[in-house]
Amino acid sequence: MMNMLRDFWGDIFLLFLILILVSAYIFRKKCKPSFPIRSAGQQKEEKKIFENTPVIGDELKEWLETEYKSLNGVLKNWQKKAWTYKWLHYYIISWVTIIPFTIPFLLGYVQQNNYAMLLVKVASLLSAVLLGIHSTFKIQDNYKKFRLFESQVYDLVRRMIAYPESFGDKDEKRRIRFFEEIQKIREAGRNAEIENIPNSTPNSTFRS
Repeated sequence: MMNMLRDFWGDIFLLFLILILVSAYIFRKKCKPSFPIRSAGQQKEEKKIFENTPVIGDELKEWLETEYKSLNGVLKNWQKKAWTYKWLHYYIISWVTIIPFTIPFLLGYVQQNNYAMLLVKVASLLSAVLLGIHSTFKIQDNYKKFRLFESQVYDLVRRMIAYPESFGDKDEKRRIRFFEEIQKIREAGRNAEIENIPNSTPNSTFRS
Protein backbone atom coordinates (compact mmCIF):
# COMPACT_ATOMS: atom_id res chain seq x y z
CA MET A 1 0.00 0.00 0.00
CA MET A 2 2.79 2.44 0.88
CA ASN A 3 4.48 1.77 -2.45
CA MET A 4 1.21 2.53 -4.21
CA LEU A 5 0.79 5.80 -2.34
CA ARG A 6 4.31 6.88 -3.33
CA ASP A 7 3.52 6.33 -7.00
CA PHE A 8 1.58 8.91 -9.03
CA TRP A 9 -0.42 6.25 -10.90
CA GLY A 10 -0.93 4.37 -7.67
CA ASP A 11 -2.59 7.48 -6.28
CA ILE A 12 -4.71 7.82 -9.42
CA PHE A 13 -5.79 4.18 -9.11
CA LEU A 14 -6.84 4.65 -5.47
CA LEU A 15 -8.65 7.85 -6.39
CA PHE A 16 -10.53 5.95 -9.10
CA LEU A 17 -11.69 3.31 -6.60
CA ILE A 18 -12.82 6.02 -4.18
CA LEU A 19 -14.74 7.82 -6.94
CA ILE A 20 -16.54 4.59 -7.85
CA LEU A 21 -17.88 4.33 -4.30
CA VAL A 22 -18.52 8.02 -3.69
CA SER A 23 -20.34 8.51 -6.99
CA ALA A 24 -22.67 5.59 -6.16
CA TYR A 25 -23.64 7.35 -2.93
CA ILE A 26 -24.12 10.69 -4.73
CA PHE A 27 -26.35 9.25 -7.46
CA ARG A 28 -28.38 7.34 -4.88
CA LYS A 29 -28.85 10.49 -2.82
CA LYS A 30 -29.63 12.80 -5.74
CA CYS A 31 -32.23 10.47 -7.26
CA LYS A 32 -34.13 9.95 -4.00
CA PRO A 33 -37.80 11.06 -4.25
CA SER A 34 -38.41 14.48 -2.71
CA PHE A 35 -42.03 13.90 -1.67
CA PRO A 36 -43.82 11.43 0.61
CA ILE A 37 -46.30 8.91 -0.77
CA ARG A 38 -49.03 10.31 1.48
CA SER A 39 -48.97 13.58 -0.46
CA ALA A 40 -50.05 11.83 -3.70
CA GLY A 41 -47.07 13.19 -5.60
CA GLN A 42 -47.35 16.75 -4.28
CA GLN A 43 -44.48 18.55 -2.60
CA LYS A 44 -46.77 19.70 0.22
CA GLU A 45 -48.41 17.02 2.33
CA GLU A 46 -52.06 17.64 3.19
CA LYS A 47 -53.97 15.99 6.05
CA LYS A 48 -56.69 14.94 3.63
CA ILE A 49 -55.98 14.82 -0.09
CA PHE A 50 -59.57 15.21 -1.30
CA GLU A 51 -60.71 17.66 1.37
CA ASN A 52 -60.76 20.68 -0.95
CA THR A 53 -62.83 19.07 -3.69
CA PRO A 54 -66.26 20.74 -3.42
CA VAL A 55 -67.81 19.04 -6.46
CA ILE A 56 -67.91 15.58 -4.87
CA GLY A 57 -69.84 14.54 -1.77
CA ASP A 58 -68.49 13.76 1.68
CA GLU A 59 -69.18 10.04 1.34
CA LEU A 60 -67.10 9.79 -1.82
CA LYS A 61 -64.35 11.89 -0.25
CA GLU A 62 -64.07 9.49 2.68
CA TRP A 63 -64.06 6.51 0.34
CA LEU A 64 -61.33 8.07 -1.79
CA GLU A 65 -59.20 8.84 1.28
CA THR A 66 -59.53 5.23 2.47
CA GLU A 67 -58.86 3.84 -1.00
CA TYR A 68 -55.73 5.94 -1.42
CA LYS A 69 -54.43 4.96 2.02
CA SER A 70 -54.80 1.30 1.01
CA LEU A 71 -52.55 2.04 -1.99
CA ASN A 72 -49.71 3.48 0.11
CA GLY A 73 -47.93 0.12 0.49
CA VAL A 74 -48.02 -0.58 -3.25
CA LEU A 75 -46.91 2.96 -4.09
CA LYS A 76 -44.00 2.78 -1.65
CA ASN A 77 -42.90 -0.45 -3.30
CA TRP A 78 -43.10 1.09 -6.78
CA GLN A 79 -41.39 4.27 -5.63
CA LYS A 80 -38.53 2.32 -4.06
CA LYS A 81 -38.07 0.21 -7.20
CA ALA A 82 -38.20 3.26 -9.48
CA TRP A 83 -35.69 5.10 -7.28
CA THR A 84 -33.30 2.13 -7.18
CA TYR A 85 -33.43 1.54 -10.92
CA LYS A 86 -33.11 5.28 -11.61
CA TRP A 87 -29.92 5.89 -9.66
CA LEU A 88 -28.38 2.66 -10.98
CA HIS A 89 -29.24 3.68 -14.54
CA TYR A 90 -27.60 7.10 -14.30
CA TYR A 91 -24.66 5.74 -12.30
CA ILE A 92 -23.96 3.05 -14.89
CA ILE A 93 -24.36 5.15 -18.02
CA SER A 94 -22.10 7.81 -16.51
CA TRP A 95 -19.25 5.38 -15.86
CA VAL A 96 -19.58 3.38 -19.06
CA THR A 97 -19.39 6.69 -20.92
CA ILE A 98 -16.45 8.12 -18.97
CA ILE A 99 -14.29 4.97 -18.89
CA PRO A 100 -14.07 4.29 -22.68
CA PHE A 101 -13.39 7.97 -23.23
CA THR A 102 -10.43 8.08 -20.83
CA ILE A 103 -8.81 4.72 -21.53
CA PRO A 104 -7.17 5.83 -24.84
CA PHE A 105 -5.34 8.58 -22.92
CA LEU A 106 -4.05 6.00 -20.43
CA LEU A 107 -2.76 3.46 -22.93
CA GLY A 108 0.46 5.41 -23.47
CA TYR A 109 1.43 4.83 -19.84
CA VAL A 110 0.57 1.15 -19.37
CA GLN A 111 3.99 -0.05 -20.56
CA GLN A 112 5.77 2.37 -18.24
CA ASN A 113 3.86 1.82 -15.01
CA ASN A 114 2.22 -1.23 -13.43
CA TYR A 115 -0.40 0.83 -11.65
CA ALA A 116 -1.41 2.50 -14.90
CA MET A 117 -1.82 -0.95 -16.42
CA LEU A 118 -3.85 -2.07 -13.39
CA LEU A 119 -6.05 1.01 -13.70
CA VAL A 120 -6.81 0.27 -17.35
CA LYS A 121 -7.61 -3.38 -16.60
CA VAL A 122 -9.85 -2.65 -13.64
CA ALA A 123 -11.63 0.22 -15.41
CA SER A 124 -12.24 -1.91 -18.52
CA LEU A 125 -13.53 -4.80 -16.42
CA LEU A 126 -15.78 -2.48 -14.40
CA SER A 127 -17.23 -0.96 -17.58
CA ALA A 128 -18.03 -4.40 -18.98
CA VAL A 129 -19.58 -5.59 -15.70
CA LEU A 130 -21.73 -2.47 -15.32
CA LEU A 131 -22.92 -2.69 -18.89
CA GLY A 132 -23.77 -6.36 -18.41
CA ILE A 133 -25.72 -5.60 -15.22
CA HIS A 134 -27.62 -2.79 -16.94
CA SER A 135 -28.67 -5.06 -19.78
CA THR A 136 -29.27 -8.26 -17.80
CA PHE A 137 -31.47 -6.65 -15.15
CA LYS A 138 -33.24 -4.34 -17.64
CA ILE A 139 -32.51 -1.37 -15.42
CA GLN A 140 -33.67 1.40 -17.73
CA ASP A 141 -36.88 -0.37 -18.74
CA ASN A 142 -37.76 -1.20 -15.13
CA TYR A 143 -37.14 2.37 -14.00
CA LYS A 144 -39.57 3.63 -16.64
CA LYS A 145 -42.21 1.01 -15.79
CA PHE A 146 -42.36 1.51 -12.04
CA ARG A 147 -42.11 5.30 -12.29
CA LEU A 148 -45.00 5.24 -14.77
CA PHE A 149 -47.20 3.09 -12.50
CA GLU A 150 -46.62 5.45 -9.61
CA SER A 151 -47.23 8.53 -11.74
CA GLN A 152 -50.46 7.12 -13.19
CA VAL A 153 -51.96 6.79 -9.70
CA TYR A 154 -51.01 10.39 -8.85
CA ASP A 155 -52.52 11.56 -12.14
CA LEU A 156 -55.83 9.86 -11.29
CA VAL A 157 -55.86 11.50 -7.86
CA ARG A 158 -55.13 14.95 -9.31
CA ARG A 159 -57.81 14.45 -11.97
CA MET A 160 -60.38 13.51 -9.34
CA ILE A 161 -59.50 16.65 -7.39
CA ALA A 162 -59.43 19.04 -10.36
CA TYR A 163 -61.95 17.51 -12.74
CA PRO A 164 -64.15 14.83 -11.09
CA GLU A 165 -66.66 15.15 -13.95
CA SER A 166 -64.23 13.18 -16.12
CA PHE A 167 -65.08 10.10 -14.01
CA GLY A 168 -68.85 10.56 -14.38
CA ASP A 169 -71.72 12.91 -13.59
CA LYS A 170 -72.57 11.28 -10.24
CA ASP A 171 -70.48 10.23 -7.25
CA GLU A 172 -71.32 6.54 -7.63
CA LYS A 173 -70.12 6.51 -11.23
CA ARG A 174 -67.00 8.40 -10.20
CA ARG A 175 -66.25 5.88 -7.46
CA ILE A 176 -66.64 2.91 -9.81
CA ARG A 177 -64.58 4.52 -12.58
CA PHE A 178 -61.80 5.53 -10.18
CA PHE A 179 -61.69 2.02 -8.72
CA GLU A 180 -61.56 0.43 -12.19
CA GLU A 181 -58.71 2.70 -13.29
CA ILE A 182 -56.73 1.95 -10.12
CA GLN A 183 -57.23 -1.78 -10.58
CA LYS A 184 -55.89 -1.59 -14.14
CA ILE A 185 -52.73 0.12 -12.91
CA ARG A 186 -52.28 -2.39 -10.08
CA GLU A 187 -52.73 -5.30 -12.46
CA ALA A 188 -50.15 -3.85 -14.86
CA GLY A 189 -47.78 -3.37 -11.90
CA ARG A 190 -48.23 -6.98 -10.74
CA ASN A 191 -47.58 -8.25 -14.25
CA ALA A 192 -44.41 -6.15 -14.47
CA GLU A 193 -43.13 -7.58 -11.18
CA ILE A 194 -43.88 -11.15 -12.27
CA GLU A 195 -42.27 -10.66 -15.68
CA ASN A 196 -39.23 -8.90 -14.21
CA ILE A 197 -36.87 -11.78 -15.00
CA PRO A 198 -33.23 -10.91 -15.82
CA ASN A 199 -32.17 -11.38 -19.43
CA SER A 200 -29.89 -14.35 -20.01
CA THR A 201 -28.04 -12.52 -22.77
CA PRO A 202 -27.28 -8.81 -23.31
CA ASN A 203 -29.76 -6.95 -25.49
CA SER A 204 -30.48 -3.44 -26.64
CA THR A 205 -32.05 -2.19 -23.41
CA PHE A 206 -29.01 0.03 -22.79
CA ARG A 207 -29.84 3.39 -24.25
CA SER A 208 -28.86 6.65 -22.66
